[in-house]
Amino acid sequence: MQIAPILFLQIEKFFSTIVPNSEIGLRLFPFLCYSFSLILFYKIVLILFKNHFLIILALSLFVFNESLIIFSSQVKQYICDVMVINMILYFCLKDFSKIEKRFLVLAIVGVVSIYISNASIVILFCAGLYLFVDFAILSRIFISRVLVTILIWSVAFGIYYFLFINGHESINQQQSNYTERRGFVAQNIFSYEFYYLL
Repeated sequence: MQIAPILFLQIEKFFSTIVPNSEIGLRLFPFLCYSFSLILFYKIVLILFKNHFLIILALSLFVFNESLIIFSSQVKQYICDVMVINMILYFCLKDFSKIEKRFLVLAIVGVVSIYISNASIVILFCAGLYLFVDFAILSRIFISRVLVTILIWSVAFGIYYFLFINGHESINQQQSNYTERRGFVAQNIFSYEFYYLL
């Protein structure tokens, strides 16, 4: 009854065929996502902080985080959400030699993120706001690049939504579970309840 992102499921299937009939095959991809997340987090911390104590403290909080350790060993997509957050944040903060490269990389990372992480749309929304304020409003010279990047993300999410979320066979069960927990799951983006619950 789980609604996992389609790319996560396909990669899990790939690793389970490489190492067949094994727990290692199923848990390898989440572990790789954790390892990649750690590298990205380290690069983010280096951009944000110059104080070595703060860098070590931030890395320690990440490395010894019990939830992240558990996510890295489970056959669930939650560690992919962490990786996506780190990827998007890193590429938003990273200095690029050419501004066109920044938006090209962010467009590609955003599209892949949508297909590998259910939480990515929230992160991309925040990243889009950041890009719009930083480059479109403050700089006023990259408005078209920001809008094209956001449009690419929106189209990718629309395709993903209509192909894999809308009409999913277990959406009613998921909606029931989230309602009991006072949570939220996207059911129909054209309904009043979608925006009211959001």
